[in-house]
Amino acid sequence: KYHAWLEDRRLLEEWESKAAAMRKVTEFRSIQQAIIDTRRASLETELKSLQARQKEILAFESTLPVVEQTLARLREDNLQLDNQRQIRADLTGKMTSQQLEAAELDTTYLALNNQIESLIERISRLDEAVDEVCPVCKKPLTASERQRMVEDLRADQTELEGKRLDLSERIQFCRNQIKTFSSQLDSLADLDLRLQQNQKEITREESRLEQIQEAVQS
Repeated sequence: KYHAWLEDRRLLEEWESKAAAMRKVTEFRSIQQAIIDTRRASLETELKSLQARQKEILAFESTLPVVEQTLARLREDNLQLDNQRQIRADLTGKMTSQQLEAAELDTTYLALNNQIESLIERISRLDEAVDEVCPVCKKPLTASERQRMVEDLRADQTELEGKRLDLSERIQFCRNQIKTFSSQLDSLADLDLRLQQNQKEITREESRLEQIQEAVQS
């Protein structure tokens, strides 16, 4: 019985030693489990954040074709606006040229009109006067000579009036051209503003495209 008791006590001590070791292992395991749980919670939070970000980027990426199309359209618009700017410069040059021509024609018309009025006055004087003298030899004119001179002056008047009519038509054409050019230039009055706004939109869309590409790459 004594030996049996000794054996039981030895076994008890052995199991108590194992129990103490087990408690240490359990305690260590609990600590490690807490670390794992904490890390898992952190990783799960990070995973959810990344998944949300991924979803956001995928949605962001889906807008890429729209942004590229918008940017292409804006660049095409910019080319057309540049062409319109060249058209405006050409119109300005043409209108200036027409204005100068119209001014010259007005001066010529005025001079021609004065010549015609002078002829009309001379013809009237010849028709009414009987003592008109020759402008060359200063001798009194006979009735036939006066009549012939009147006919010559009227022929000159007819010729000058034809020129005046032609000038009048040319002047009217110039003025119509000036009016047309002016109207066309009025339609391009806001061209610089449209160019500025279009360039701002291009810059904004280029920045947006770059952001999308960088986000997707990241």
